[in-house]
Amino acid sequence: MFIICIVSGVNDELRARDVNRFVRNLLENAVASGDNLPLGMFCVHDLLAVEVMRIIKHASPKKQRKLYIPEDVKIVGFDDLPLASLVSIPITTVSYPYSAMAGKAFDVMMDYLQNPNHQPKCYEIQSSLVIRESSQKACP
Repeated sequence: MFIICIVSGVNDELRARDVNRFVRNLLENAVASGDNLPLGMFCVHDLLAVEVMRIIKHASPKKQRKLYIPEDVKIVGFDDLPLASLVSIPITTVSYPYSAMAGKAFDVMMDYLQNPNHQPKCYEIQSSLVIRESSQKACP
C-alpha cells in the first residue's frame, strides 16, 4: 500500500506549528499501522516541502524506528525554487514557466481593461515534473 497526502494549510493559511503537528501525527499513524509505508507527501510549495523534510529528519515516531526520505517518505514540492535543488536531499518538484504566467496575466489584464465584455476563462500553462532524490532512490 502507498498513501499519498497533500500538505497545505487551512484556508491557504500555513502555520508552522499546524504543519508540524499534522506531519508528526501522520507519521505516527503510518508507522503504528505497520503497512502504510512508503508514504507520499505532495507539498503545495517547495518551502513547505523543506519544512516537512526538516520535521521528518527530527521526528522519531513514538517507540518506532527513524524514518528516511525517500525510502519511507517520498516528498514532492511545487514551484521549483532554486532551494529545491540545494537542500541535503534535493526535492522533486513541479516546475512552470514564470514568464509565460506573467505574460498570460498581462494579456488577461489588458483584455479586461480594454474589453467591457471581458469573460473569465481558464488558461493552461505547461508545467513539468523535475524528478530528484526526495521521491526516488538514487541510482547505484
